[in-house]
Amino acid sequence: MTSPGGWDQPHHTYRGNVITVGAMAGLACAEWHLHAWDLARALGKDYRPADPGLVLSAWQGGTADRHAAAAEPEPAGEDLWHVLLGASGRDPGWVRV
Repeated sequence: MTSPGGWDQPHHTYRGNVITVGAMAGLACAEWHLHAWDLARALGKDYRPADPGLVLSAWQGGTADRHAAAAEPEPAGEDLWHVLLGASGRDPGWVRV
């Protein structure tokens, strides 16, 4: 069983930044959803998580520069799933032909 402070324990170091267990879990969550989108698009379908804002927050919390990302407000009026797709280098408008 993990202690309540376990999320703040170091998981690894990347480019001089300590990545915590919680940040790594957030990255894994976001990556799972991003790869589900990749697979769906390869099959000519679409994919969208039930709570894109939560997935975006998890991704921001797991990035190496998470303190700067956490300070950024969520884009008002924008589709948060498309924000994450774009931030991860994916084109939300891409359609298989």
